[in-house]
Amino acid sequence: MKRTMYGVIGGLLISLLLVVTRMVAPPPCVQARGLPPPLQSESLQLEALMLEFGIRDHESTPWDGSVALSGGEILQLRGHHFTAEHRIEGHTWTAGSTSWPASHQVMHPREVPFPHATRAMAVGITVYYRAPATARLKVTTKQGDLAFRLGDLPLTESLYFLESRLKVRRVPPVAQITTADHDDDYPSITAGKDGTLSVTWISYREGADEVWLRQRKGGVWESPVRVTEQPGDLYGTDSAIDAEGRVWVVWSRRDGVHWHLEARWFDGLSRGPIERLTRGAGTHLFHRLAADARGRLHLTWQGATGGRFDIYYRSLSGPSWSPLIRLSDPAKNGSANDWHPDVAVDSSGAAWVAWDTYDGGSYNIRLRQVRDGRAGEVFRVTDSPRFHSRPTVAVDARDRVWVAWELADENWGKDTGFLLKGGTGIYESRDIRVLVYDGSNWLAPRQPVSRSVLPGVRRYLQTPRLVHDAAGRMWMMFRPRTVANRSESDWAAAGKWEMMASYYSGDRWSEAVVLPESVGRNGGPFDVAPTHSGQVFVAWVTDQRLWGGGDYGPVPGDHQVAVAGMVNQWSEETPDPVSLGPSGSEPPARHSTEPREREQVAEIRNYQLTAGGRTYRVYRGDLHRHTDISRDGGGDGSLFDSYRYMLDAAAMDFYLVTDHNSGDHEYSWWRIEKSEDMFHLPGTFVTLFGYERSLNYPNGHRNIVFAERGHRPLRATREEWESSTGPFLYPHLRETGGIAISHTSHTRMGTDWRDNDPELEPLVEIFQGARTSAEHEGAPLAPSEDREDLVAGSYRPLGFVWKAWEKGLKLGVQASSDHVSTHTSHGMIWVEDLNRENIIEAIRARHAYAATDNILVDFRVNGHLMGDAFETGERPKLEATIVGTGPVRKVEIIKNNTYIHTQKGTGAEVSFTYVDNDVREGESYYYIRVEQEDGELAWASPVWVTYKK
Repeated sequence: MKRTMYGVIGGLLISLLLVVTRMVAPPPCVQARGLPPPLQSESLQLEALMLEFGIRDHESTPWDGSVALSGGEILQLRGHHFTAEHRIEGHTWTAGSTSWPASHQVMHPREVPFPHATRAMAVGITVYYRAPATARLKVTTKQGDLAFRLGDLPLTESLYFLESRLKVRRVPPVAQITTADHDDDYPSITAGKDGTLSVTWISYREGADEVWLRQRKGGVWESPVRVTEQPGDLYGTDSAIDAEGRVWVVWSRRDGVHWHLEARWFDGLSRGPIERLTRGAGTHLFHRLAADARGRLHLTWQGATGGRFDIYYRSLSGPSWSPLIRLSDPAKNGSANDWHPDVAVDSSGAAWVAWDTYDGGSYNIRLRQVRDGRAGEVFRVTDSPRFHSRPTVAVDARDRVWVAWELADENWGKDTGFLLKGGTGIYESRDIRVLVYDGSNWLAPRQPVSRSVLPGVRRYLQTPRLVHDAAGRMWMMFRPRTVANRSESDWAAAGKWEMMASYYSGDRWSEAVVLPESVGRNGGPFDVAPTHSGQVFVAWVTDQRLWGGGDYGPVPGDHQVAVAGMVNQWSEETPDPVSLGPSGSEPPARHSTEPREREQVAEIRNYQLTAGGRTYRVYRGDLHRHTDISRDGGGDGSLFDSYRYMLDAAAMDFYLVTDHNSGDHEYSWWRIEKSEDMFHLPGTFVTLFGYERSLNYPNGHRNIVFAERGHRPLRATREEWESSTGPFLYPHLRETGGIAISHTSHTRMGTDWRDNDPELEPLVEIFQGARTSAEHEGAPLAPSEDREDLVAGSYRPLGFVWKAWEKGLKLGVQASSDHVSTHTSHGMIWVEDLNRENIIEAIRARHAYAATDNILVDFRVNGHLMGDAFETGERPKLEATIVGTGPVRKVEIIKNNTYIHTQKGTGAEVSFTYVDNDVREGESYYYIRVEQEDGELAWASPVWVTYKK
């Protein structure tokens, strides 16, 4: 609203505007038990320090206590790593360190837990205060007391007390600038020449998103301003200030199956028109915006206009945006996807854009300069089989270009799982690497970023953001995984991520500081902005989840946006001149575990068959994968990393995110469903909708699948837990058009096949990369009473798939990943054309098979596809064509749970015909299992034949 309205309209409308302002500024945030509401506008004017208790405890220890100042005032205490049982009342607290849960080794019994630095999780108190440096802070606890003068606390390092069990350090004060009537996410922050901060974000409420902007002027936060006119599906914000001092905000909006970038300016009084920056068919996401010294804006983003993602650029100088430039060169990277660009500008106004590309079968970093509308050469910043992603770029005062990125081992997303290991899992590790281009040479900091954090955090350093401040510091903000209750192998249930900050001075990175109130999800968005006075501000999203909560931890709370200024403790310290060294090289890498994969995938995609007058192709996908949204998914990677894996490393054609009962937390469900529309690329990559519905044996876990969006998960009642799932789930699926798929049926997550409706539950997961085969006891890759080493998730032999077929259930088969595993579970569907409706129709028809690799299986009986059921008076004629990824050892034909024929392999390709001359009247079913010499398997769905003479 324009401020000039106050003088024009008069007193009556002032009252009306006050009412509207209350509507724009939501009510106070509802906080978890034991914590006061967070500070809002005034907190950035404070100082803060953190007391961390129990950092060397070996068992749960009470640290109840209080604080008092000899001068000044304490404004608030906030809990750090608090559980639901911890409390704050005034200047006192009831809290303590807590023991880590013991390893239960249910998922991967052969693996050992990662060692924690201590036996207990520390707990902390953040003290917000106004006081002179001469004031003394007295800390009283059950484990001892201490006192110190505030001026004696180092600017950038920690002090230790009580035999090093208590750590004290300065931290930046944090302001929460959003409130609890929305879930707020995807913040961006920019600073004007006058010190005005502008923070934008996306708010979700009641099935729709909106973009908001809030400014801080003269140390006071003004009321939020709505940027968008219409709610909808929105993704991401970024902002920058143009030559006229206007704040430009860019976001992405879904329009049907397409996503387009939109932009709008705000000058502090009024808003400009909304402009659409992309046109035609396509998906445009992950945009970044920067301004140069003259106020020209530089925009880059990731866009898909032909079934694959490229990197694009536009600039704004004056009234109109420049023509679009494609920065990723299609002539050089073929059909590779390009991801997550970032942009920074040098003193001449040239833009430097960095991104990562899957060109060559691994992710590598590219850098390109754009000057006066012309793109320069593409720098291959990295060029190795390792994983390099999410680059960030910044330019220092000497116009050196700094580039940082996430790093992981080679063969990312290839064979990992319970039984197979040869690649690197999606979230097996993360590190950060930095290189600096000085105009002619590539240099590097003399110390790795990992030296800025404690050893227990170093395995998952990720999501770097570089920013250069006016004093000459190069800041690194990042969001590592700081804790997981269950840390066995890569499973890492109850994983949590927090914000950290460090800067490079001289030849080393400063001790990283954890930003209070920053707990959030894997890859939780944040943004940084330097000011002309030398300060650096950070805006991030926190989901406010607590600690503790048993194996899997608490569910997320409201998502809110917080802001902190790296100001007080660093403003007095002059950084040392930057010292850089040679860039070095990465150590030699292992060879690719899948050297022929591109060729194998192409062969499968080009194969077609004709049956019943229809022509089919086989499409590859995964109907059961988790992300960190699941409380036991800390080791599964972020939501967006799962799409990287599916599109590139696995080269799949369709995908369903199946995080556990995702609708139990509405915003998580919204994020998943929105992402499935973000990455739906018609004709190239199809996403489905659904979730995993988890009831233990004998009801069983099921993945629920929909072709359309908007079906909230069905919650299980106590009555269902104590009886049978079918009467509760099946009516819901009939009403919503959904499908259920049982998984790991031979484990404590499985079933004794007490329920089935062939129209609603047409497939079963016969193999899962996170565990084993569920075909029958003692089958290849399947457990038995004598093979306890193959038991993962306990053992329920009544759940084997043969038991279901024995009962007459018509179930086709597929393979899926579930947790942690990659590239060992391929769900294959025979479909006429690749779209959501056809995939659901093919699943209902059971036109599916399962494989542990890119194995082509064409199995028919009397011309009918796998999964079909038919009547005939002719003897069953079984025809099979197999194209393996290696030599085929044998193909087994199974009829009614009996092996009736073994076809020996003679290479990677096998074709044969078999006629069942021992056929009797009635129904029989037939399927085949392919076994390669290297142990890879494939299972065709059965064909049910009713023979009548």
